[in-house]
Amino acid sequence: MTGVTVATGVTVSRLGVVVGRRALLTDVDLVVERGEVLALVGPNGAGKSTLLRAIAGDVDHTGTVTVDGVPAGSEPPIATARRRAVLEQEHAVAFGFRVGEVVRMGRAPWRGTDRAEDDDRVVARVLDQVELADRIDQTFPSLSGGERARASFARITAQETPVLLLDEPTAALDLRHQEGVLRIARAHAAAGGAVVVVLHDLTLAGAYADRVAMLADGRLVADGTPAEVLTAERISTVYRHPVTVLPDPHSGTPVVVPTRQEAVQ
Repeated sequence: MTGVTVATGVTVSRLGVVVGRRALLTDVDLVVERGEVLALVGPNGAGKSTLLRAIAGDVDHTGTVTVDGVPAGSEPPIATARRRAVLEQEHAVAFGFRVGEVVRMGRAPWRGTDRAEDDDRVVARVLDQVELADRIDQTFPSLSGGERARASFARITAQETPVLLLDEPTAALDLRHQEGVLRIARAHAAAGGAVVVVLHDLTLAGAYADRVAMLADGRLVADGTPAEVLTAERISTVYRHPVTVLPDPHSGTPVVVPTRQEAVQ
C-alpha cells in the first residue's frame, strides 16, 4: 500500500464510451471508497469490462475518471502503475518465463525506489497466498489454466497499489481458489484499499462485495448493497431468465439460483 491517504479510491462521472457508432457505455456514475469492494455484474455485453478498462485508462472515453484522487491520464504511466493494478481476463505470457519471474513483473513500478528492497519478500508472500510457492521455478505456460490465473493475480497484488481492478478473477478457478482470491481482495479493502471486480457469479458477488453495480446495455441500472441490488425481480429482468434468491444459511448474503425446467427426456 502507498502512503497516500485519500478517502476515495475511484470516481466515475458521466462516463461514456463509443466504438464506431455503438455506445458501449452511457452516462455511468460511480464512487468506490477506500475500504470497499465493488462488484460489477450484468449479462454478456453489458459493458462491465469496458467500464473496468475505462477506469484503468486503457480506453478512450468521455466524462471524468479519478483513481486514488488523481484524474486519469493526468500523470506519467509509472505514477499510474503505482496507483492501480489491473487484472485482465487473458493470462497469456509470450515467452517461457518462470512463475517467480512473472510475479516479479508486478514490482516493476517500484524499480529504483526504496520499495524495491521488498521485492523478494513481496513475491514470496503473494505466491504463498495463492498457493503457488512450490511452482516458483516452473514455467508459466506449463501451468494449468487455473494456476495461470492465480499466478497473474499474484502478479497484480505484488504491485502493491491502493486500487485493484479485477476482470473476472475467478473465471478459471475451482471453488476453493475462487473463495481464496476473493478473500485476498476483501483483505486488500480492509487494509484501506479499493477493489473493483467484474464477476459473473452473482452469489460470489453477494458474498464478498460491499456494493454491487449492475449494468445492462451500457447503462448502470442499480447500485447498492448486495441485498438491495440482487433481487429476484431485477435479476430475472436484466438477465432475461427467472431466478430465485435465497439467504445463505450461515451469512445471510444472497444466493442466486436459476430456475431450470425439467430436462427433456
